[in-house]
Amino acid sequence: MRTRDALLGAAERAVHRAQRRGAEEAEAFLWNSEGAGALCFGGTLYPKSYEETGLAVRVATQGRTGLGCVMGDADDALDLGVDQALEVARARPPDPQWRGFADPEPAARAHGAWDARIEAMDLDHILRDARDLAARASAMPDVRFAQANSHAYRYQIAVVNTRGVQAHDQGTVHSVRVEARAGRGARERSMEHALFSRGPVEPGDLPEWVAGEARAGLDASGLAPGTRPVVFAREAAWGLVFLLAHALNGRRVHLAQSALAGKVGEPVYAPALHVDEDVSSGIRTGAIDDEGVPARGGPIVEAGVLRSFFWDTASGRLAGQRSTGNGLRGPPRYQSVPNPWPMNLRVAPGRGSLDDLIAGVADGVLVRGGLMGLNQSNLVSGDFSVVAPSAWRIERGAVTHALPRATLAGNVHRCLRDLQGVGGDPYERPSFAVPSLVVGGITVAG
Repeated sequence: MRTRDALLGAAERAVHRAQRRGAEEAEAFLWNSEGAGALCFGGTLYPKSYEETGLAVRVATQGRTGLGCVMGDADDALDLGVDQALEVARARPPDPQWRGFADPEPAARAHGAWDARIEAMDLDHILRDARDLAARASAMPDVRFAQANSHAYRYQIAVVNTRGVQAHDQGTVHSVRVEARAGRGARERSMEHALFSRGPVEPGDLPEWVAGEARAGLDASGLAPGTRPVVFAREAAWGLVFLLAHALNGRRVHLAQSALAGKVGEPVYAPALHVDEDVSSGIRTGAIDDEGVPARGGPIVEAGVLRSFFWDTASGRLAGQRSTGNGLRGPPRYQSVPNPWPMNLRVAPGRGSLDDLIAGVADGVLVRGGLMGLNQSNLVSGDFSVVAPSAWRIERGAVTHALPRATLAGNVHRCLRDLQGVGGDPYERPSFAVPSLVVGGITVAG
């Protein structure tokens, strides 16, 4: 890993080079990460150790802006990144919405989501993780195929600009993922799940649970299309909040590309919904965002009432708002410009387990695992049509049988207005912390 001073020094040199070559304003963003990962696939281990450094240079000259992205932080890489950014800027017309880079502000914390225990996780540790998880899933009855991976890394960012920003942050992430495919005769069913932490993940019975869910789904039977309550288990519920995050994007709000534009202070969702940007914890939480602006956090939705949006520097200045410290990039983070996005969008947990939520549904559907097709949703209106590979029938408060791949169609805003239950079981993943949810207004076919 680079030292803090080395990374900040390289960013500063890039900014000075850009100024010497004609940039009126410049910003350098450097990403440095070091980690180890392993995939156990078909009984074979595929290890990987790496260190990478990426540079993004943004420049502005005569109202024209440009971005250059390169790997490395040596002087030749700095030169190449600066030259790319200036070449792009000179080829573009002036940007009437350009309002400059971020101004310097002191950060409230020294660093973000950092756990020193990740440093002790070498490649041998990661290999053992992946091999053990895959073997445990493979040993379960009816499992025809299983794979697992484990990935731990630490990272740091440095941001320097011509307005005086000189900021640094660091973080750690560990993730494990298990996938299993069960089969009986011609029938097959797959399930996968991932766990994330800024410290070492404790997988518990993850491989047995994944394999058991896949096996239990082999006896699926269909369901007539209809509008029913849907219980989204926590690992699926984050998909709804992912769509909500797009509606909270300040850039979309300013461009009138969000169904929530102009509704701050209004009751837009069910009173049971409380959402905040919690920068005291979370997988992607940092002391600063990718423009060097301090992470602020705060309420987003209180008892169903909309309170705030996410703003980066550009969208905030256009809308007359202060940046909320949500100017995030990527992925990869060194190959894009900042965009308003949550560090840790947290739905406040309610009470009760997933079983408690199911017990309150007379006629509905349970969705587990991931949702396919989220990125093809209408991010302006909030309309979605997704596939749930792991769905289950609920009758009289109990899960009765598996469904084939179910199609779910609805609108995220209507769903959250018809929020019928919030579990006490939050699931953390990068940028989100979401418990199980029960919502109405979804058309289900399976």
